[in-house]
Amino acid sequence: MRTILAQSATPTPDPGVDVDPSARITEGTEDVLRSVTEQIPQILLAIVVVVLFVLLGRLVAMLVRKALSSTTDRSESFLDVMSRLARGAVLFVGILIALVIAVPSVDLAAVIGGLGISSVAIGFAFKDILQNTLAGLLLLFRQPFEIGDQIEVAGHTGTVEAITIRETRLKTYDGQRILIPNSDVYSSSVRVQTAYDVVRSVVAVGVDYDADLERAKQVALDAVQGVEGVESDPAPQTLYTQLGTSTIDFDVRYWSSSRQADIRTVQDRVVVALTNALNEAGIAMPADVIELDARASFSDAVTRSRQDQTG
Repeated sequence: MRTILAQSATPTPDPGVDVDPSARITEGTEDVLRSVTEQIPQILLAIVVVVLFVLLGRLVAMLVRKALSSTTDRSESFLDVMSRLARGAVLFVGILIALVIAVPSVDLAAVIGGLGISSVAIGFAFKDILQNTLAGLLLLFRQPFEIGDQIEVAGHTGTVEAITIRETRLKTYDGQRILIPNSDVYSSSVRVQTAYDVVRSVVAVGVDYDADLERAKQVALDAVQGVEGVESDPAPQTLYTQLGTSTIDFDVRYWSSSRQADIRTVQDRVVVALTNALNEAGIAMPADVIELDARASFSDAVTRSRQDQTG
């Protein structure tokens, strides 16, 4: 009887009270380590899958570049971008497969759906970047100009060095690099100076009113035709344009290589040849005549100034 009373008097532990917190922490840690240990083979396999898809992406990029270069005459920038996109697509698929292997409980459809929803937010956050990327792809597909072309766009002139996903790189004629966002290039007017092999240049010449106009034209034409770098087809032209203050002006039109350095070099030769030829022919090229109207007030002022100096 006493034994029964003693047993009934012993307090029973309350299951809602945490008797030993350290024991529960230890037990939780052991569960986590056990779970991680069980998933190590899956994690290693996922890493191997990612590595394999990285190598596969490089192989696909190389094959895409080779296929495009053999079937099209696209620029080097186009080949670079297309090969990178192919490699990125392969790597993306590999990451999704590795995610499923490492975490089998993941719902792949939910992940893809989440990416679709988040892409809308990303699109708003990175609007300019996406706009430049799309414009870059359109420029690469349309190819309004190529690497090495000399263009003028958005107030800048220079030689195209590269067309990337984000920007178009120009090297200016004085050796500077300009990065222009593709969206600005795509939405602006572009002047492609080297779209054709030759371009026309004009040098204005003014001769004296007393000069033999036809002879002056012929002398200028003969001089230009003998200049190195001036194309014979189309042939140079000389056309009178206007009656100036002290000269009768005409344009000397000629064609030369469309490269900027060639244009400037040939222009220098043409100016020298024209000046020498006209001087040797005795054809004057007077400067503008300035007439001074000496009114009475001006004469009085000069007279007073002289009197002040002598007085």
